[in-house]
Amino acid sequence: MQVGEGSHWLGVLVGALFTAILLPLLVGTLASLLRRLGRGTSLLLRGKAQWSGLTGMGRKLREEMLFVVVFCVSIVFSSLILLVSLVNYFPTIGTWSPLTTLLTWIVDDSKLQQELGRGVDEQDAGLIQLALTMGADARNPGEKESYLPRSRSPDLRQLLVEYGASPNGLRHQEPPLLQALEIRDFELYQWLLQAGANPDPRMHAPDEHLIVLLARSEPALGDEWLTALLRHDRDLNRRSATGTTALDVMTLERVRPDWHTMLSEAGARHGLLLDRGEYMPADHPAITHVRQWLGARGTADWLEGDERWELPGADATGIYYFLPVKDIQLTGRIEGNEALVRASGPAGGGPERTTVVALRWIQAEAAEPIAQADPATRGWSHGSWRIAGFWLDKR
Repeated sequence: MQVGEGSHWLGVLVGALFTAILLPLLVGTLASLLRRLGRGTSLLLRGKAQWSGLTGMGRKLREEMLFVVVFCVSIVFSSLILLVSLVNYFPTIGTWSPLTTLLTWIVDDSKLQQELGRGVDEQDAGLIQLALTMGADARNPGEKESYLPRSRSPDLRQLLVEYGASPNGLRHQEPPLLQALEIRDFELYQWLLQAGANPDPRMHAPDEHLIVLLARSEPALGDEWLTALLRHDRDLNRRSATGTTALDVMTLERVRPDWHTMLSEAGARHGLLLDRGEYMPADHPAITHVRQWLGARGTADWLEGDERWELPGADATGIYYFLPVKDIQLTGRIEGNEALVRASGPAGGGPERTTVVALRWIQAEAAEPIAQADPATRGWSHGSWRIAGFWLDKR
């Protein structure tokens, strides 16, 4: 740890030199003091002591005791100078409790945090231990990344976690799991999962379950990445704000079809109505809503994100360019209060494309509860359909 300014070896030299000089003087003075005490005690016991002799001996004893105190205080200070200077080269020394207390008076909080960061960058276990012992924040709150991905040793990561570092990082930091994926460090990735890192999509961007990020990775990752995640993710069917599960996104994007079986066997299911639900007639209100929504786009009546058409966040996928605009074929499925409409047709003057549009039936104000109403009725007087999200279907 960098304590103090200037040459640290000078502090070591001065501290060692003064300690080496003062220590023999202290030992000699103590020896003389003890001898004088012994001689005086012997004279008193034998009754041969005279008052004048005792007075002179007392004066000498006081002088020697004063020297002992001065030498002891000087040796303490020189030893502290030596130890504090040595901390710059051997940080583990600083974990000695009295010295740690002294260092906390010398090193301010910002310097302490810098030293912890330096210890992590240099993989210096002694410096990291000392900084944490002195009160440095293992979470690295002032930066945009956690210390954990920067620590190459599992033992160092565990030390940081013991002092408060979270496997998920802080809210404003990039999740360590994503950093492990970015640098393709499987050992770090596996360690974070074992330490309790959360693969929840709310930790990441909309619709980007960690499984999806693994599947999209180029070049392709090995199966061990998915296998490790399946051992720790207990909610494979977690749905994003727009209603998709990881299997939905992977199916629509046609990524890693070899992983679909692994996911299905582990219990992953579709959240969207891609493989279930009843087919809707062409004039069903949900299909009509999608037709009107597509027709209104680009007109004076169109307002992006208008609550008349969409739920908040429905446009998160940003695929407007691929939405069909003419010769549209619409088909759909419904199940309960959810529907899925497939819109097929040319987009932007290019080849035909298919977009799947997810809808939810929303209860109208002052209407009867949804559970008592029928979203499949053509009258739909108790509520209306709104678009929850839409995605390009690459199948």
